Amino acid sequence: MLPIWALIVPTVTLGLAKYLFSMMVKGAAVRILQANYKTRHEANGALPKDPNHSAMMQDIELTASIIAAISSDVAFYPCETVVHRLHLQGTRTIVDNLDNGRSVLPILTNYAGAIDCYESCLATEGVCGLYKGFGALILQYSAHIALLRMSHFILNQIGSLLRKPEQKVQPPIDVSPPAISNITSSRRSYLLP
Repeated sequence: MLPIWALIVPTVTLGLAKYLFSMMVKGAAVRILQANYKTRHEANGALPKDPNHSAMMQDIELTASIIAAISSDVAFYPCETVVHRLHLQGTRTIVDNLDNGRSVLPILTNYAGAIDCYESCLATEGVCGLYKGFGALILQYSAHIALLRMSHFILNQIGSLLRKPEQKVQPPIDVSPPAISNITSSRRSYLLP
């Protein structure tokens, strides 16, 4: 079992690396989405009056945040697997035996550090061993995106129901005399008797 100070360095390093990578991806995604938005609206010929339209910027920020979170979790998944295995060693953890499904297996490991954990994982399980549980990550983000889209749709519908109906603009009434405007009217003109 590793002492707590030996676990702090890999855990903090992983957290900082994921954060920095996520911020870089988010910044790039915001710029790409803003350029895409501008190009799409220029093609339609309808740019918004306010280039920093708050609803559009919120939508772009939300989309960029999701892209950044997914990409950082996917990119650092093997490192996260190593850190989790380091945290679990020395605990009395059992997992289901997926070969026959009728028993459980204890997790008995004794890693000397993060590099030893990585090398032994590659030696015993191969590269696929670093991606165990990746399907759960896909399901998690699928549910996350579905929830965001559903709430976005519901809030848009509620907003459209609560919005005041726009009043129709009536065309201006022609008040010029009929002789000048060449319009026949039952009214008498000032110019003609």
